[in-house]
Amino acid sequence: MNAIPGPDDRVLLIGNYTHLFPFIIGGSALLDHFKPIDRIDHWEGGAYLYQGGYLDLVRKIALSTRRDFDEWGAKEVVFLTDAVHHLCSSVHPREMGVSHERTFVTLNEWLAGELQAGAITLPAAPLGMRVTVHDNCYSKVHGGLYWDTPRELLQRCGCTVVEMRHIKKDSLCCGFGAGASWVRNMSMPFDIISEGAKKIREAEDTGAEALVSYCSGCIYLLWAARELTGSKIKIYHLLEVVRMAMGETINYPEDHVRRAWDVIAIITYQLGISLFQKNFFIKELSYDNSKSTFSPGNRRILKSIRWILGPLVMRAVYGRVFRAMMPLIRTR
Repeated sequence: MNAIPGPDDRVLLIGNYTHLFPFIIGGSALLDHFKPIDRIDHWEGGAYLYQGGYLDLVRKIALSTRRDFDEWGAKEVVFLTDAVHHLCSSVHPREMGVSHERTFVTLNEWLAGELQAGAITLPAAPLGMRVTVHDNCYSKVHGGLYWDTPRELLQRCGCTVVEMRHIKKDSLCCGFGAGASWVRNMSMPFDIISEGAKKIREAEDTGAEALVSYCSGCIYLLWAARELTGSKIKIYHLLEVVRMAMGETINYPEDHVRRAWDVIAIITYQLGISLFQKNFFIKELSYDNSKSTFSPGNRRILKSIRWILGPLVMRAVYGRVFRAMMPLIRTR
């Protein structure tokens, strides 16, 4: 993941949120077409800092990203998330004054082109799934550039796409946006899951058997909301659907369910310590290897919470309690 690519390599920028779900693309033959690069200190191109208004930090990230691109020399960079594609192709040059002399393309666009050219085939039988599509917040930029390709890919995989009431520019949030608020810290987890639950209910109303997201950042909150609300709708990342149509085996839904409860344990831990925290400000952009996701430290309380949430009966009880508390604590 961290090998330095050369000028002849096609770089795939994995993105930070895919750390939570390496199984989405890990082990796939799709990776054979790229030099996969995983740079935590790119901070998704500054995507969420940009949404939060930390423009000075986004410019620093843009400069750091350009240094990496220049060092690599690779002419083509493929982005797993459209948010990072938008930051690097539009926000960095237009708003930060930092241009990247590279060809940028989203993985969805690249996949569509390869399928059209016959370089990648879908030998498995048509999946025959009835699915609905979650359009993420960053898909609403660039004049709708990111909306049609995921739907095209799903149809190529033999899926029938049924649309929710709110789609594309009107799409409801996965819940992430509810965390960007100046309310009581304790209410944020309930606000976030409550918004995610709205999206899931709207997906269920279509009669689709699965909700498909093409954003790695949305997937983990949608799965957490699914588990806490007790929904039975399937949730896939678009890449997982493509991989199934390619004939690849994925460990579904076990990997997602396990990771969803990892995330719920973190939410629970944060909920507890939020009682003693104030709202924070980012004062400095830095990257500390000793505190990276590769060295999480010995979080005994967090690990204990995760152990408690292991049995199915405890998950069921926790979900009921969480749902009962949502209307009492949330601010939305």
